[in-house]
Amino acid sequence: METKPIEEIPATGAGAPGNGSAGAALPGIMGLAALPPETPLDRADLARMLGKCETSIMRAVKRGELPRPVRLMGRPTWTARAILNHLTARLDAAAREREKLAAKVHALRP
Repeated sequence: METKPIEEIPATGAGAPGNGSAGAALPGIMGLAALPPETPLDRADLARMLGKCETSIMRAVKRGELPRPVRLMGRPTWTARAILNHLTARLDAAAREREKLAAKVHALRP
């Protein structure tokens, strides 16, 4: 699989160049899958990839939408793998909750 440097992965979101254009490189969070799993990413990298500001990245961490970073040379840092693993765990938990709710609704039906 060919990987691209972080700089070549475009930003997304309002005002991002190439938004909605056919043939654009992988947008946003999908761009993480194109990176080697151990690629270190700081706030600025994530902000650029997701088309958000750095403050929004840290707010997403506080809300649990992104994993907690580790400090590397005084800067909050993640790896592409850590972010993707966090998202996978959240999706799995949501699927389990949906299944439990569906089973409960089915059991309560007359």
